[in-house]
Amino acid sequence: MSLNYCIRSLRDHVARILKYTLWRSQWLQNLNNDDWLKRGSSLLKDGDLDSALRCYERSLGICPDNLDLLKRRGILLGMMGRYFEAIDSLKAAIRKDPRNGELWLLKGFMLLRLLRYDEAKICFERCALFSPGDVCALYMRDVVQSERNARKRR
Repeated sequence: MSLNYCIRSLRDHVARILKYTLWRSQWLQNLNNDDWLKRGSSLLKDGDLDSALRCYERSLGICPDNLDLLKRRGILLGMMGRYFEAIDSLKAAIRKDPRNGELWLLKGFMLLRLLRYDEAKICFERCALFSPGDVCALYMRDVVQSERNARKRR
């Protein structure tokens, strides 16, 4: 094997890598909001939370007012233990649809993880108000109240 052959092979290999990188870059730029959302959901199912979050944020860059996407991002951030960011994402969703009981429930769960019982209780009460049949909201409201009472007795 000659040195010229090795150099030519290396040059061809680098050219193929560059061509693929350019193709992939152009392909990623052509993805729309739904593509990023599907890709993020698929990565989430595979357990790749960081990559899923990047996809959701890329999708939010295209469509910043997408309520479902803000909710999914909030849930994902909560799964990652990033509760303050999760709450911010859920707040943005609630600003778009303040009568959505599910959003209030999710925000209440995030606040509960931060031991912010009073705020969590308010969220669970709002969820119960906007989604009257949601027994989870009523149950969580009572759990928070019991926890608050137990802390006062200590």
